[in-house]
Amino acid sequence: MSNIDDLEEYDAELELRLKREYATVFGLFRYCVLTAEAMDVLEHRRNATLIVAGNDLIAISAIRWLSEQGVNVPDEISVTGFDNIRWTDVVTPRLTTIAQPVGAIGKKAVELMHGSMLGEKITTRHTIFDVELIERDSVRRIGRR
Repeated sequence: MSNIDDLEEYDAELELRLKREYATVFGLFRYCVLTAEAMDVLEHRRNATLIVAGNDLIAISAIRWLSEQGVNVPDEISVTGFDNIRWTDVVTPRLTTIAQPVGAIGKKAVELMHGSMLGEKITTRHTIFDVELIERDSVRRIGRR
């Protein structure tokens, strides 16, 4: 990507492809705020039992909107996030989320950048990091009330 226009064009194309290929709420958010389209998907969620948000702020926004609509989380629908930000433990209900090893990811990125700056050829690589499910109050097991 050479400039911000390329990045915005890529973002728009990716979002359109996600909307076309997946009937989910994923990709219907801008800067962690629910769009009108996302609210419509949530409102017409049919028999969905779980919302898996792309990050914790989106999950918190979804919980807030659902609560404003009279939908009880987790009794009527479960919500999970991703990142384990500090706010996940202070919202109601406390958000179930996935914690990722941000420090280890950053360290690996710095190692790769340093190698690149030294002239090393960086090949495509896949690094797997362990994540942790942080179980809190926004999810219930199906069949339990």
